[in-house]
Amino acid sequence: MSKYNVKVLKEANLDLQEAIEYYEAQKKDLGLEFFTKYTQKEDRIAENPYAYEQFADNFRKANLHRFPYSAYYEVAEQEKEVTVNAVIHQNRNPETIKEKIAKTSKK
Repeated sequence: MSKYNVKVLKEANLDLQEAIEYYEAQKKDLGLEFFTKYTQKEDRIAENPYAYEQFADNFRKANLHRFPYSAYYEVAEQEKEVTVNAVIHQNRNPETIKEKIAKTSKK
């Protein structure tokens, strides 16, 4: 199986930056560890985007290891592309998350 191309939207990059800065302020190198866990998850998504649960409409949700965040993404099968729309703390209200990712949807 070939890997999917992964595109990270500007909004998701901002989410990542906020989380990295938050964790780095908590403990030196914790922000780097968060980013490492995210990139590992992104690689797994690229290998098999359908391995993670359906979240809403055409979105899927992949939980990060060790950190209470999830990556929310869409799969464009014909293009073999995954678009990461958001990286959000898991304690956020699911309806708020749905609203946020719907604004960035390609479909």
